[in-house]
Amino acid sequence: MSDNPSLIFDLAEFRQQLKTARLGHPTEYFPRVKSTSDRVLEMARRGAPEGTLVVAEEQTAGRGRQGAVWHSPPGCGIWASVLLRPRNVPIDQMPPLSMCAAYAVTKAIEEVAEVSSKIKWPNDVLVNNRKVAGFMIETKTVPGVTDEGPCVILGMGINVNQKADEFPPELQNTAGSLLSITGKSVSRPLLLQRILEHFEPIYETFVNSGFESILGEIKSRLAWRGHLVELSDGDYSVQGHVLDIENDGSLVLDTIEEGWVVMYTGSLRFLR
Repeated sequence: MSDNPSLIFDLAEFRQQLKTARLGHPTEYFPRVKSTSDRVLEMARRGAPEGTLVVAEEQTAGRGRQGAVWHSPPGCGIWASVLLRPRNVPIDQMPPLSMCAAYAVTKAIEEVAEVSSKIKWPNDVLVNNRKVAGFMIETKTVPGVTDEGPCVILGMGINVNQKADEFPPELQNTAGSLLSITGKSVSRPLLLQRILEHFEPIYETFVNSGFESILGEIKSRLAWRGHLVELSDGDYSVQGHVLDIENDGSLVLDTIEEGWVVMYTGSLRFLR
């Protein structure tokens, strides 16, 4: 946990500096919650507008994909969720939205931390092959507000100022933070501000023109392209080289045993 007072999350300054039309308006801050996504859902049920953001200093039960728990200690990361209502986007076309968020985060990281980052399919961000950010999309039905479009909660966890030895042993070989990788502390409010400012036009493009209109930029930042990986999805596992991302967000692998394989879900592990 950072003991640098200049890195404390200053909500008033964040609200004042944020330059978005909708995302982050309003923003609610909590010292400690089980899950920021759960808080956003509670607010959505009370009629909260699109763009509502919940930020927490600590999560005790932060969720990742496929039931994973996101390590969310106090004072060193961005643990946040934002309420979206993407009108005219079918629910089955929603999963690539997490890659759109990852794209925004790579742009913000490169601007604020001055380090290159990559998008790991389907919903992570890597710096130096270490996972520094992850995203989860949850689509919910909220009675009384269905006329405003589906209720979509985008949860994000971003490792910012953890030291390398502060990660649990099971994560120390794969996870990293901007501090542990670059050696430089980063202002969390500034980074979150830049993420939202980059994500807002990307999100609007996704809603109005579809995922394929952003796909070229995402492909240019795709991690492990041309490298051998192992993809696991439940009991199914396959090894292959990362080839491409399709217009629907699926991943194309070139495998030895099965030829080209198109995957819609799963987890990747780098081999070589």
